[in-house]
Amino acid sequence: MRIFLALTSLAAVLSACGSPAPAKLGEGSDPELIESRAELEALEREREFLAVMAAEGVYPVEQPAQASVKYHREDVSFGLYNEAYTAQSDYYSQARPNASIKVVPNLDMGALWKSLEDAGFFKLAQTGIVRVPGASVSVVMRRGTESWTLAWAPSMDQARYDATMECARAVGVLFNGTYGLQRVENLGGADYFEQERDRLRNLNREKSRPGGGQ
Repeated sequence: MRIFLALTSLAAVLSACGSPAPAKLGEGSDPELIESRAELEALEREREFLAVMAAEGVYPVEQPAQASVKYHREDVSFGLYNEAYTAQSDYYSQARPNASIKVVPNLDMGALWKSLEDAGFFKLAQTGIVRVPGASVSVVMRRGTESWTLAWAPSMDQARYDATMECARAVGVLFNGTYGLQRVENLGGADYFEQERDRLRNLNREKSRPGGGQ
């Protein structure tokens, strides 16, 4: 599906570019010159990488941005901040009630933005952060001072359901593919992990039923 292409190509290009191999010091080599050469190679690879992504229509989101999804029936929500919103080191260093928010690079947020555009998010979404009566699923995007809400309720048509679920899955793909060590407040000891296990089991049971997640 097109919604995943930008994210897939992002991962592929990252893998292909990689990090520059460390330069070897030979007799008479100047360490400062070698280091500068390695830095120049890294910068050139970064420029090439950004050019490839730009050709796909993917650009870094340099403004503070957020993406969030909420499944209202299950009371499950998760989201993403970009690094223009907060640095990963700053966010992850503070203990949080849960790990439902992750921080991604500005370019990753740009890939998500392009995926949502391709899925019709901005054509169907309402401007602002809107509470939709009876909504089962809501996807909210924010960038700078702008915000948009796309939601689906059982009274709405199949086309809106498909678009909303596709956008929610796109946010979920990036969320699940992003790793970070988050400090989580845990006042319940081992009970925390048992409660989390039971919550996930109940969520999966709900989604496996006919009409689950709607």
